Amino acid sequence: MSRIFIIVFVAGLLLLAGGALLLGEFPPSPKVQAVEKTLPNDRFKGN
Repeated sequence: MSRIFIIVFVAGLLLLAGGALLLGEFPPSPKVQAVEKTLPNDRFKGN
């Protein structure tokens, strides 16, 4: 029983390590989005 648990545990660790290596080798591309900031109207009023 413990032998099966150890095999499943090691297989899970190998899958996690493989996933981490894949993410490190081929990281996802960042999403580019324009930032819009609203300025208050008082800056544009005349004196």
